[in-house]
Amino acid sequence: MKKVIYSGMVVCLVLVLWYAFSADFRQAVYYQYYTRIKHPEIAGGPCGPNCNGYNEYEDEVSLTNTDTLPLFNIRQNDRMLLTGVIYDFNGQPANGVLLYVFHTDAHGIYLKRPGATGAEALNGYVRGWIQTGADGRYYIYTNKPGAYPNERTRAHVHCIIKEPDVNVYSLMDFIFPDDPYAIQMEMETPQEQNGGLVKEITKPQDSLTVYQRDIYLGRGVVNYPQKKKGA
Repeated sequence: MKKVIYSGMVVCLVLVLWYAFSADFRQAVYYQYYTRIKHPEIAGGPCGPNCNGYNEYEDEVSLTNTDTLPLFNIRQNDRMLLTGVIYDFNGQPANGVLLYVFHTDAHGIYLKRPGATGAEALNGYVRGWIQTGADGRYYIYTNKPGAYPNERTRAHVHCIIKEPDVNVYSLMDFIFPDDPYAIQMEMETPQEQNGGLVKEITKPQDSLTVYQRDIYLGRGVVNYPQKKKGA
């Protein structure tokens, strides 16, 4: 019995020291507290300021399943198409889902216009919005981003979701094959579980690189509404 008590004391001491000296561990503890205890009603947990731009598109009437981001018509050598299908939790194409994306330029910089306000002041202006139709498909024409300058950070495209009757939440970033700075967990998470690793599906006749990522609403999303999971 004493061994059990001593072992428990040692474990507690290790956790206390870990919490005291590790900012990452403190953040993980806070995330679990925030999502599972303080705000169990918020799907996806704290989304942070990166989610704030999901509704900053200019004209709701013109929102479709296709968007072309600002650099696409300026730069030609690194053009790409991000495409795929957004499915509901049960694997059926999801209608009326908004996907908000933003990313850096080829040099890893979030480009901002002078006097930028709202989410653009943080996300930059290389961003776009689509809304799915009945087939759940999306098409985003853009340019491949770069890693942050002087950092070992994989190139990525932020992925923000807003579906009807569920709060806005983020999913794993879009990331690319053969990225030297890719995170192993993200590289190994399948798209069926909302992994962000894209699959290249470029055909010989294509004039740009085509990447596919299918998105499954709610899968792997903490506090996702149970009513959405019905068979």
